[in-house]
Amino acid sequence: MGFPRLPVLAAALILCCEVGGPLPSASTAPPATPSAAPVRPTPLAHRSAAEAILEEGDVGLPRVAGRDHISLTQAAEEQQNQPLALMRYRTWGWLDQATRTWSAGGRRLEEDLLVLTRVEGARLAHRAAALAPGAMTSCADEVHVDECTATGDAGAGELVARLGQYHFHLKGAGVEVQALGRAQAARLRQP
Repeated sequence: MGFPRLPVLAAALILCCEVGGPLPSASTAPPATPSAAPVRPTPLAHRSAAEAILEEGDVGLPRVAGRDHISLTQAAEEQQNQPLALMRYRTWGWLDQATRTWSAGGRRLEEDLLVLTRVEGARLAHRAAALAPGAMTSCADEVHVDECTATGDAGAGELVARLGQYHFHLKGAGVEVQALGRAQAARLRQP
């Protein structure tokens, strides 16, 4: 009789592992207090994904497709395991997503921009979307973001980055994804 709850328990276990792992035991000593207060970055202006995403002028190509104001339920419906995706997106603090595709003459760029309620949620989203190891390189300093990984070269590549509570994914051919990543970071920093 207990078997119908098994998928729910499995999903809860996965969620707990994503959120932060095991809880400390009662005998665990409290963490040491840091000698100096952590440096907090200046909060970014909160805007919808549609307002913050790259525009044609940033990319230099005509826009051929896009979607705005994608909710967590809409995004979860597009996944194979919808209940798990819905739980994951709620854990992240999903607020809004926009997508764009630009293309002309063999050059192409696709972008997904996700706005989350909190920085920790954006970290989880970044970790889930991080590119597969191999040709991956860190690019946070070059792109001027909190976290970034990239693959490819100047002619074709992919970039996944996080800045504050924003997470974005660029994939292109015939474009410089790191330069476009810098342009996206600059747009996110605009007041």
